[in-house]
Amino acid sequence: MPTIASLPAAGPLSPTDTIPIDQGTGTNAVTLASLLAGQQPAILTPTGSLLGRISLGAGGPETVGIGAGLVLSSGTISVDALDTLLGGQTVNQLLPGAPPKDTDALAVDQGGAALVRQTMAAVWSYIEGKLPIATARVVELTTNTVLDATAHNGAILVCSQPLTLTANFANMGPGFVCDVVNLSAGAVTMGSGITVGSGANALPAQMAARLVAITYSGGNIVFWADSPTVASPTSGGSAVSSGGSTVTSGGSTVTSGGSSTPSGVTVTFQTAPSGSYAAGQANIGVSGTLHPGNAAPGLQFGFSTSASVAPSSWTAATLVNTESNGDTFWGAYVTMPTTAGTYYCWAQAVGGAASAITASIVVA
Repeated sequence: MPTIASLPAAGPLSPTDTIPIDQGTGTNAVTLASLLAGQQPAILTPTGSLLGRISLGAGGPETVGIGAGLVLSSGTISVDALDTLLGGQTVNQLLPGAPPKDTDALAVDQGGAALVRQTMAAVWSYIEGKLPIATARVVELTTNTVLDATAHNGAILVCSQPLTLTANFANMGPGFVCDVVNLSAGAVTMGSGITVGSGANALPAQMAARLVAITYSGGNIVFWADSPTVASPTSGGSAVSSGGSTVTSGGSTVTSGGSSTPSGVTVTFQTAPSGSYAAGQANIGVSGTLHPGNAAPGLQFGFSTSASVAPSSWTAATLVNTESNGDTFWGAYVTMPTTAGTYYCWAQAVGGAASAITASIVVA
């Protein structure tokens, strides 16, 4: 019988190759596949481990760790959606950026789990489209107030009580701006820290003003331009005031812009309706000044379809305050006529000593 050494060399092995095997009952044939089946040694690794070879040279499999930002689940490696992908970096560890440009991009979520890129130019276009519908805050003030950028910048400040406003430029900064609307029965005083352009430092009732904080070559100031002053009559001539009314002196009667007053007594609109209104529109604030303040017991307001024929009904005004020169300041809330048409608003001294008349207004 030939020995194994005397047999010819075998070619490449195949799972179907057979070899003899003695199983105690005689010599039998077995394929290589059958012989080796089940002979792979067991590999013991923790659940969720990845197998590989990290050591140099030949050897068995070794456990490969799963680093931060990756997750091995159900045999699949994926990115951890909760990881920032910055390798644990915080914002202050990032390299400083250059000045922003329109082409700079931000990562944004647009309704899905995946992040997408958005340029600064596109973000600005979005903001620009929202600006026309942005509205200012309305803040009601009832007590003395120190203006502050956090609470008052860009806001409409409604003063429902007489009070004093003061300013600290350090708390406001250049570019601060706010509108002050005095809906109280008295004056709003511009206190310390506010530079008044001209005249008194008080904002009368039913009036509005704008305050701005600016830095310029002269320093830092919080500025109020003051409300328009009303010219007092002087002898030998005439003076014209704002609001569409005309006052006269020196023994003459003048009409201009829809007003007519006899010598010595004048009525001047301070807040007058203008433009167009809805029929029956209510709570429209009007105000006016009577000179001299003791010329009549009060002012009244009304609407007429004529600039020369007085109204048939009136709304009595309330005395707001007496000014330093003795003039009296009056205010009221009126309701527009319920019939559409063109009207004129009249302010008249009770008793008819003097009147002021606005330009035409439209009621639709």
